[in-house]
Amino acid sequence: MKSVYIILAVAVLLVIGGVVYFIGFTDAPTSLTNAAGLKTQILPKDLTVIVNSGEKDGDAAVYYDRAIVLYSQQRGVPAKTPKHDELVAELCGLLEQAADAGHKQAGFMDRHIPVKIGAQPDFGDAVEVIYELAIQQSAYRYTHGDSEGASKLALAVWVFGQRMFEDNVRMYNRVVGMDMMESAGSMLYPMSVDTPNLGGEALRAWSAAIRQVRRHWQPKLEVVMGLDPPIGDLVNIALHDGDRMFRVEATLRLGIHKHGPVGRGNLRAIQNAIRAAVASDDPMLAEAGRAAEALTLEQKRRLY
Repeated sequence: MKSVYIILAVAVLLVIGGVVYFIGFTDAPTSLTNAAGLKTQILPKDLTVIVNSGEKDGDAAVYYDRAIVLYSQQRGVPAKTPKHDELVAELCGLLEQAADAGHKQAGFMDRHIPVKIGAQPDFGDAVEVIYELAIQQSAYRYTHGDSEGASKLALAVWVFGQRMFEDNVRMYNRVVGMDMMESAGSMLYPMSVDTPNLGGEALRAWSAAIRQVRRHWQPKLEVVMGLDPPIGDLVNIALHDGDRMFRVEATLRLGIHKHGPVGRGNLRAIQNAIRAAVASDDPMLAEAGRAAEALTLEQKRRLY
């Protein structure tokens, strides 16, 4: 009789094991992506305005695009040459004109990054180099007695960075936008002692706010960009994050991880999240869903 019970117990375990294998487990989200973790991050509206940009007619994006094209065409010019000095002066002038321009388009830098898995900005590292050259030129002006010109240029970099962060969705643009504001703020802070209407306390408040955004983002960036992320958290970000940036980027990454060893349950959760993105009313999120849905295993292999 005991042997019969043993046989029945083994049979039940085999049936349960088969059901589990067929259905699969779905990883639950962790506390990392609880309601607080998924809350969108914005720079507080009560921060003191550092610069009143956009006081003249014109489209800021036009000047930024001109700067990118100009640098791309002349990036091989040797440093410390008259030609390089002319390039830097023209780039700085374009940033200052852009800061004065009253019109800025939503997504003006997102246009440069295709909503595709593994896509890079079509301008390469141009934006990063341009703003670094501008910061260096601002420092040069300041040390050579041109405080007004130095602050004007640093403020132009600040405006570019704030617009990158606030008026775009793609991760690269928003992260670089914060980098630009921090670099410009570091340049502006020592000038605040002798520059009218440029308050050191306001700059410190902005710096603290930017650091807070970075702290909030960092754990989720590790999930979204990780090689082996917790699938429950990645799916939760793609479906429920309050920030469009994270939903778009997480959805694109689901296209990669659907081809990984995630298990049947997680694969089903990934596929459901991708389908939800495709059906979204948000055009960029829907495009990300279609890109994730279309990615093949062979295409994934070429990414790594």
